[in-house]
Amino acid sequence: MSCSCIINDYYDGEFVTMLSEATRKARKEHKCSECGRTIQKGESYKYETFAWDGSVSTSKTCADCMSVRKEFFCTYNFGELWFELDERINEGECGEEFLTSQVQELTPAARERLFKLIEECWSKEDD
Repeated sequence: MSCSCIINDYYDGEFVTMLSEATRKARKEHKCSECGRTIQKGESYKYETFAWDGSVSTSKTCADCMSVRKEFFCTYNFGELWFELDERINEGECGEEFLTSQVQELTPAARERLFKLIEECWSKEDD
């Protein structure tokens, strides 16, 4: 399985150091750091603690966004996953570079959102 290596592992010129990461099951509602949707109680999510620019931060990422990160990003900027993916689609060939095998590994919700981004790019080309 390969990734698209969309972005680098720095945030505004500062390299990120991962301090800890774990997959957790939500005991209460959380907000996904990538897409902003509510991670529901009982749902699995990725909890990460990292340091950058002299600060320690945490991130909670839903399973949908984690599937996108796993398939299309070798490294990433926390909180910018969908922005970076949309930018890549609009700069490239409107999604033609995505491998079918990668898209199949996405959660249904992530796949639907990716297809929506690609369709939006196609509609811009038609204008």
